[in-house]
Amino acid sequence: MKKVELAVIGAGPAGLGGAIESAKIGVGVVVFDENKKPGGQLFKQIHKFFGSKEHMAGIRGFKIGEKLLEEANKLGIPVYLDNPVIGRNKDKVIAYVHNEKIQYIVVKKILVATGAMENVIQFPG
Repeated sequence: MKKVELAVIGAGPAGLGGAIESAKIGVGVVVFDENKKPGGQLFKQIHKFFGSKEHMAGIRGFKIGEKLLEEANKLGIPVYLDNPVIGRNKDKVIAYVHNEKIQYIVVKKILVATGAMENVIQFPG
C-alpha cells in the first residue's frame, strides 16, 4: 500500500497552498479533491481580484486555481482531481475513489481543506 507523510483533502486555495508550502520544506504530500478542476470556490469566480499583484490582483479566480495546480505539478505533488476521499480508519489509512474503484493510502498527517460554502440565513419578514 502506498504511504505518504501528508494527505491534503481539498484542492482549493488553502489545500493547494498548504501542499505547496509543505513540499517546499521537504514534506511528501498528496492532494485529493472531489471536483474535476482545482481552485475550490475560485473556479466559480470569473471576475478579476482586487488588491496587490503579490496577492494575484487582476487575475480571474479560476486562473488562480490553475496557477496553483501548475505550481504543485512543478514541485512533483500528485494531485488527484475527481477523486473523493470517502473515509479514514484508526490506522491512518485513507480510502478514496479513483476510476470508480476504492483505493487506499497510508498517511501520517491529514490537512482537511474542504472549503467554504455560503449559507443563507432565513428569518421571518
